[in-house]
Amino acid sequence: MSWPSPLSRTMRTMASNLSAYPWHALLTNQGVEVGESGDQLVAVCPFCRHHRTSFYLSPEKGLWICKFCNRKGNGPKLISLLLGVSYRHAAELLEGRSIPYATETEEREKPTIQLPEEYEPLELPEHVGNKRFWRYARRRRLTLDLVEAYDVGFCRSGLYGGRLIIPFYWKDELVSFFARDITNKLSRKVMTPFGGKQGQFLFNLDRLNRKDVIAVEGAFDCLVLPSRAFASSGKRLNNTQLIQLVQHGGIELVYLCWDEDAVRDASEMTARLSTFVDVKLVLLPMTDPSHLGRDAVLRAVAAAERTTATTRARLQV
Repeated sequence: MSWPSPLSRTMRTMASNLSAYPWHALLTNQGVEVGESGDQLVAVCPFCRHHRTSFYLSPEKGLWICKFCNRKGNGPKLISLLLGVSYRHAAELLEGRSIPYATETEEREKPTIQLPEEYEPLELPEHVGNKRFWRYARRRRLTLDLVEAYDVGFCRSGLYGGRLIIPFYWKDELVSFFARDITNKLSRKVMTPFGGKQGQFLFNLDRLNRKDVIAVEGAFDCLVLPSRAFASSGKRLNNTQLIQLVQHGGIELVYLCWDEDAVRDASEMTARLSTFVDVKLVLLPMTDPSHLGRDAVLRAVAAAERTTATTRARLQV
């Protein structure tokens, strides 16, 4: 009788742990929706949060990659990065096929988001160091009042050099920030920090207290109508954000105000939202709210139609 070698037993055990590990729950806990494509799990990348599906994970092999930001690695590395634990602890969690419960994660220090070291507040008077950032801010319709109210700043150098910074606070806690390239020459227009939680919250929703609100994609779009709008940081609301919206309280009507290339996603979202609130779909021309401006967006909102199964079907064509 031939016995399997210790190495082959170890490899089979590892493979068994990989396939049995709750990868789906691990990713869902990061506030991203998870789907399936063949034998792979697919999702919005939990690191770069690119708005389109770019993250692929093989539960059988424990290998993963984001085809947008090019992060990749094995199972323990993913667990380590997402849960903020050591690689050794991640390997133990993989072997135990577990994700720490809230009581366990509270025992370790929670990682905090901080603004870049190079961050400077955008202030007056204009000078050589901030003039180009003011020029871009005004082009994106940011007034001095908005800049001060939302702590808008910039970085001249470093990882976020040449970018305007919009901090993302949720009830006074910094959960992420948006770093927008002002040159339109960099490969990534918008960057967010590693560990940013923009996929778990809705930008500006905590400042709103009205029955009708406007859902837009990005922070710049939101600040066109800061007293009425919130941003989803992408072309759709994930489950975490949807729950947050419903639980916000008092909201009876949501205007989905996404640009034309997101209409298909918007029409799908109306079907989900309409279970909880009335929904109207705002059809914009070939641009976004921050380029149209306040008055044009309000006209489009006023002309919005309440969505029905018939209108959603028509938009899918």
